[in-house]
Amino acid sequence: PVQPAPVVQQQQGPGGLGNAAVVFLGLPLWLLLSTQVFFNKPAENVAPTTVTSSTPVTVVEKLALPIQATTNNGAPAGVVVLSQPITKQEVRNLFNLWNDG
Repeated sequence: PVQPAPVVQQQQGPGGLGNAAVVFLGLPLWLLLSTQVFFNKPAENVAPTTVTSSTPVTVVEKLALPIQATTNNGAPAGVVVLSQPITKQEVRNLFNLWNDG
């Protein structure tokens, strides 16, 4: 008697690794978002507090810039490098360096 050959079915969609990745990444995100939405305590009604000072605060006292930002001698802020054409051999060497890395 002749027995039929077994039929192998191909799995459709992402395999076991894909499903594991979805669970590994999706479950913590889902738990984090759901706890923030469903289990977040509402803010209690707290009156805003005001701070009083004997000396008035000016904008200059609130904002302190670094010395480099306040001094300007007319020079550019960074290093200026002019572009230069390169040869075909230099391009090939860069590609080889990339491929070897």
